[in-house]
Amino acid sequence: MRATKESDLDALLRLESLFSSDRLNKRSLLHLLRRGQADLWVAETVGEVIGHGVVFYHCKRTSARLYSLIVLPEMQGQGIGHLLLAFSEDYAREKGKKGMVLEVWEDNVPAIRLYKRAGYQISKRLPEYYEDGTSALRHFKNFFG
Repeated sequence: MRATKESDLDALLRLESLFSSDRLNKRSLLHLLRRGQADLWVAETVGEVIGHGVVFYHCKRTSARLYSLIVLPEMQGQGIGHLLLAFSEDYAREKGKKGMVLEVWEDNVPAIRLYKRAGYQISKRLPEYYEDGTSALRHFKNFFG
């Protein structure tokens, strides 16, 4: 795992294109890389970006927000998502955050399973949350409890 660089932009856009909606575009990614209140992480193997995560921070909130976490389909099931998640949580704790919140498509069973194994609890169902009308499940993890 490492911090994202601008030279990773094309790889990030390819990963984001795997989402059916609510993708980060080039402009948004550049903004986050240059001056956003966010951490962007990549997982790579042999110099190829195979996954990435984006965590947002708000100075008035005690929790960080995992905005995006994705791994190339052919690399899924190898623990890369878990590593990206744990890495993101570690940095959020270092920044003084007490927990992490995230939303996930309610039909994304592998992601829901990943978050449950990592200690996340479903806190709310959000009907028609995404641009495509799909509902989301909000998850939360308290780092200290």
